[in-house]
Amino acid sequence: MPAQSYLIDSATKQDAFLHNLVSKSQSKYHYKRYNGLPLRYAGGKSLAVGHVIENIPHYATRIMSPFIGGGSVEIACAKELGIAVTSYDIFDVLINYWQVQIAQPKKLANYIEKWKPNKEQYADFFMSPKSANKEHDVSRAGQHDKFTD
Repeated sequence: MPAQSYLIDSATKQDAFLHNLVSKSQSKYHYKRYNGLPLRYAGGKSLAVGHVIENIPHYATRIMSPFIGGGSVEIACAKELGIAVTSYDIFDVLINYWQVQIAQPKKLANYIEKWKPNKEQYADFFMSPKSANKEHDVSRAGQHDKFTD
């Protein structure tokens, strides 16, 4: 694809996405919450997605995100605009969740459906060391449905 054609296509996608995200109500927010997410995260950016994307140049093909959190901006960029995303976070449990969400989404969903949280599991989860065991990663990630609404 020629560079100029890519810029027009990117600009059109971005403008269309932002147009659809504009709040139609008399809200104090210009943009409504972006809802294309698997989880809600405290301090997330779901209400800021439009404002952040407004400031991403049309020619951007990759973004680096230092704090993924709930992934609002990152998922919107990847899913809606086709921009490659690399994300980081210092919270290892959150990174584990996203790695499993990306690599094994069906297995994670099945685990979450069956999981019944209680105090013992919660304590065991937060007291258990990190593991190289992939089955452990799925159960560890699955136990983070407490971050969802």
